[in-house]
Amino acid sequence: HRFGFSAWLLLFDHGKGRDDRVIGHVGCCTDGVDLDAVKNAVIRGCRIENFDDAIALKGGGGNWADDYVKSPGNGPVENVLVEDCEFGFTHGALVFGSEATKVRNVVMRRCRMDGAMRVLWLKFRADTPQDYRNVLVEDITGAAEWFLYARLYADTRDWKQGRAKDELRSVASKVTMRNCDVVCREFFDVRADKLAGEMSDFTFENLVLCGEETDYDEKAIARSVFRNIRTSQAIWKGLRHDDPDKFVGFLYGINGERSAAAIPDGIFA
Repeated sequence: HRFGFSAWLLLFDHGKGRDDRVIGHVGCCTDGVDLDAVKNAVIRGCRIENFDDAIALKGGGGNWADDYVKSPGNGPVENVLVEDCEFGFTHGALVFGSEATKVRNVVMRRCRMDGAMRVLWLKFRADTPQDYRNVLVEDITGAAEWFLYARLYADTRDWKQGRAKDELRSVASKVTMRNCDVVCREFFDVRADKLAGEMSDFTFENLVLCGEETDYDEKAIARSVFRNIRTSQAIWKGLRHDDPDKFVGFLYGINGERSAAAIPDGIFA
C-alpha cells in the first residue's frame, strides 16, 4: 500500500481490532494514517510520504480530554503495531498527538526512513493531560532529520475549561529505542525547557547514529539508560531532498544488516 502526496488521510475512529473501519478520506488534513481512539491496530508493509505526519496516534484534546464521560468522542489508543513500512518525506514517521490522551503499547519495527523528518515525535500540549507509555522502536534504518523529537507542540489552542494546571501535566515513560542504524542531522532534540510533560525510563540500546549534532538535555529524561551507542559526525545534505541511499549504504557498511529482533513476551507487563 502506498500513501503519497495527497490532501486526504485514512482515519480510523474508535476501532477495536476487526471492527476497525475507514471513516473517510478527509480533506484539509494531510496526515497519512490517523488512529483516533483505536485499539488493536496493525499497519504493515506500507510506504507513506506526505507533507504532514505519516502515522498519527490521536484521541482528543482539551482540559478534560481524558475524561471520556465529559468527552465521549475521545478515547485511548492502545496496542498498535507498525512493521515493515517505508517512510519517504514526512514530518514524522510515528507521531504521538498532539490531540491525544492515553497512548500505550505501541511498537514500530523493521521500518526504513527515506528522508523522513522525525522517526519518533512526541507532541505535548499545555492544555491537555497526556499519558504516553510502553513504546518500542527497533530495527529502524535509513535517513531522517531527527531520531527522537519531543517538544511542546506550537499549535496549542489553550482550551480554558477550569482544570487546575497541575492536573494537565503530561507523561511519557517506558520508551525503548534499540537496534537502529540511522543517518540524521540531529540525534535527539529533547530539552526540559521545551516540554509540557515529564519524561522518564527511556532506554537507548544498540544504536548507530550518524549525524551532525544533538540537542539532548540530561535533565529532560529521568532514569534514562544508554547502552552500546555509536555516533559519528557526518555532513548533513538535506536528505529529504537528496538521495538518502548513498548514506544508507554507508551505514550498512558500518554495522551490517541486522536480523529482526523478536519482541520478548511480557515486554508491556
